[in-house]
Amino acid sequence: MSDRSLAKALKVRVEKDDFLFKEGDASRDLYVIQFGAIRIFKTEAGVEIDLAKAGPGEVVGEVAAIDGGVRSATGIALETTEVLVIPVEDFKRILGGIPDWFRRIAGILVHRLREVDASIHRTMGGDSTPQIAALVSLMTYHPNANSESGGYSISQKDLENELVDVLQLQLSDVTASLGQLRTKGLIELAKGKVIVKDRGKLEELGSSVYRQDETTPAT
Repeated sequence: MSDRSLAKALKVRVEKDDFLFKEGDASRDLYVIQFGAIRIFKTEAGVEIDLAKAGPGEVVGEVAAIDGGVRSATGIALETTEVLVIPVEDFKRILGGIPDWFRRIAGILVHRLREVDASIHRTMGGDSTPQIAALVSLMTYHPNANSESGGYSISQKDLENELVDVLQLQLSDVTASLGQLRTKGLIELAKGKVIVKDRGKLEELGSSVYRQDETTPAT
């Protein structure tokens, strides 16, 4: 950020416990902290997840400015804080003078941050049972899945490890969702194995995941 751009920037004072920006907002300006401190956090399933504490000289709000998306987190003043507001239009003009390879790297990093946000959301909020049903049904086609009593048998340990890795869930969440599938009569748990009794119904439950993906616009 050039000194000339900063000199023209609007100064805004934010009092303690006031919001600088909120998660989900469409605003895309950047802020350079002059004095004070801003707490950056996300809220998932009613739980506040601290991401960072920014102080003088640091820039906040850069993710939305770079990729044009909504705010990925909330910024709140921990004390009386003054920031310089850099309009997104000015930021884009500055980016125009930066080498293309650097802009590409910045875009990749922001994309990865968005993916982390999505991972946190899957972990902290909502029912992951449809996603787990989709993956369990897919794993019945794996060569390691054995036919058994009219169903398909999969190692519970291997399945749990795969679900934790792919969906970025806690093992306790995976165990709870498998319990729900068992209650629905879609699987059985026995002697360290997951037995899929009705693959068709399991695929039907998991199909909601694919329908959501098809209706989600590309960003």
